[in-house]
Amino acid sequence: MIKKQKKRQQLLIFGMGVAAIITFVVLGLRFSYIMVTGSVKGIDLRARAAELSTRSSIVAASRGSIVDRDGEPVALDATSYALSAVLTDEWSVPGGKPNYVQEDQKADLANLLSLVLDQDKEDILKQLNKKDQKEVQFGSKSQSLTIQEKERIEKEGFTGLVFKEQPARLYPNSIYASHLIGYTQREDKSATDDATDTTDASDDQSLLTGAMGVETLFNDQLSGTNGQYTVEVDGNGLEIPQTRRMVTQPHDGQTIQLTLDSSLQQSLEAVMSEVYEKYAPKTMQAVLADPETGEILAVSQRPTFNLNTLSGIDDSWQNLFYENAYEPGSTMKVLALAAAINEGVFDPTATYESGTVKIYDDTIHDYNKVGWGTISYLDGVARSSNVLFVKLITAMGEEKWHDYLNAFHINQKTNSGFSNEATGSNPFDSQLQKVSTGFGQGISTTAAQMMQAFITIANDGEMRPLHFYNATLSANGKELKKETNDVIANPITSDSAKKTLEYLKEVVYNEQGTGQIYEIPGVQLAAKTGTAEMVDPETGQYYKEGDSYIYSVVGFAPADDPKYVAYVTVEQPQKNPDGQSGSEIVAQVFKPLLTRALKSGGYLDEETQTSGTLPNLVGQDLKTAEKTLKDLGITQMKAIGSGSTVTAQYPSAGASLFPGNRGFILTEGDASVPDMTGWSKQDVTHLADLIGVTITSHGQGFVTEQNIPAGRPITQGDVWNITFELKEED
Repeated sequence: MIKKQKKRQQLLIFGMGVAAIITFVVLGLRFSYIMVTGSVKGIDLRARAAELSTRSSIVAASRGSIVDRDGEPVALDATSYALSAVLTDEWSVPGGKPNYVQEDQKADLANLLSLVLDQDKEDILKQLNKKDQKEVQFGSKSQSLTIQEKERIEKEGFTGLVFKEQPARLYPNSIYASHLIGYTQREDKSATDDATDTTDASDDQSLLTGAMGVETLFNDQLSGTNGQYTVEVDGNGLEIPQTRRMVTQPHDGQTIQLTLDSSLQQSLEAVMSEVYEKYAPKTMQAVLADPETGEILAVSQRPTFNLNTLSGIDDSWQNLFYENAYEPGSTMKVLALAAAINEGVFDPTATYESGTVKIYDDTIHDYNKVGWGTISYLDGVARSSNVLFVKLITAMGEEKWHDYLNAFHINQKTNSGFSNEATGSNPFDSQLQKVSTGFGQGISTTAAQMMQAFITIANDGEMRPLHFYNATLSANGKELKKETNDVIANPITSDSAKKTLEYLKEVVYNEQGTGQIYEIPGVQLAAKTGTAEMVDPETGQYYKEGDSYIYSVVGFAPADDPKYVAYVTVEQPQKNPDGQSGSEIVAQVFKPLLTRALKSGGYLDEETQTSGTLPNLVGQDLKTAEKTLKDLGITQMKAIGSGSTVTAQYPSAGASLFPGNRGFILTEGDASVPDMTGWSKQDVTHLADLIGVTITSHGQGFVTEQNIPAGRPITQGDVWNITFELKEED
């Protein structure tokens, strides 16, 4: 029995030994296989081990700059800091310095942050006292701190504050063609990574992407290409020193060069802000271009916004220059005049009866309702006669005029690249609407379309594309792509273009010209004014009352060979503290803009561009005084009185006369009431003060009626009843 039991034990031991040997052999073979192949069930163990011991991170490329025509940056890369405050002690190192906001510091910290972030102290304190959160932030401003703001907070030594570095965009000029330049916004790269991406999400890469304007239009070129590096980490996920390895190098974004002239642009922004603040129009636009190249040198609109803070952006997201279609009014007569000249139907010496013209059952009026009797075609241009332009459209034929509108690319996009660029509309159906387009009614366009047509006339009838983009440059400044400005259309001949400019001088220099106020001493100017009626969206009809107009002007300077074309529109001024006409408001943008350009281009002498200060004329012989003024280039002083000696003057000695406004020389002897038709309220008031009469006025704009007829002797104690009207189509 004992022997049998012993034998069974020996067999069991033998079996266990054999099993152990077999298990060892199998495991050995399995381990050998794993060691040789490095995989188990299709899983690459070597790759998996590498994943667990290495981390891959993005190396963000620098966003390219946007620069002006001279290479000066108007948008460039910067660094900002996102601020948060830790409220829990859970993340503190035992025995170490507290890394959370301590209770006794909260009031002082709230006071500091309220100053830096321009927020209410109590609101910040509420954030700091939250019991259900471990970490808090303090609004959008706290997420984009500058280095100076960060350092100001840090130097106070508060604990628990975390500053996260992130890419940002800096716009050195704040307000600078804002709707054209646009802005960027942050895009969370980690949130868009694929689930299988080995990039460490803890890096929380925040990249910039264009959100408006050039920043969006050229986003691909500006963004560049991000790089990537790997680094080994220990069992706690901490980076092992000197183990970083660059996998792909980042390639910084390209530079976009614009055509803008920063000196002119900043000057324009300043004057636009001044006029916008004073008169509060619904909208304003201004643009200056080089007609020989089609380059936009300056462009601005109101409302606008601050590129750095986005303050004001909610007032207007629309790029008015490209995206807003409107009835242009009488500035369209520039194109109608050019077409009529080109078709041979405009004879400057021919005459016609102004006032009204019938189109079937409809009657079209000149802006003063009654006209000026029989006048020449050239006088009709100077006075901006609607009746004349109806005759011109009819003479060339409505369909031919429609062809010219197409040839001037009206109601066609200017190929700016912006997806929301408008085309406007021109139904061209009824007879009334067809002829009304000749003076800018019944047709809508954009300022960009109008400007491209205007520079065509200034460029001998050759249309070059209106553009703001000049070139794309590599990160090291090498030119990669250049904008082309080849001729894209020839709607009129060179001779017709020159004659158009010659006749448009009458608008400024004819005694009855509607654009006298736009005169710039020292340079000849061709121009056209416009006061477009606006449609009431509720009724679909033109407004019948109120200042519901878009006032505008286009100017070509120098007139004989234009180097600049300027176009300004002002829509519905809501304030008018000094009783200015629409043209006077527009002039406050137009004249400084064009004057600055002419001076910087060397086309306007410092001495002749302003009337300067007036000398003392009192006591002088009238002829001597008039010669003195002529020698000074001052031509807008009007003599009142029948005598030969100057007894009073306006403006007084030492003062300046605003170009385009009237001044007066009073002599002894009887004086007659002048014909004040077309005078501004300011001119009438100054004369009345000078000669001691009282005026009562009705309406706004320019004189249309006076109770005492011209030529009647002026009598002390007279009361002049003057009626002013805004010109529907000046």
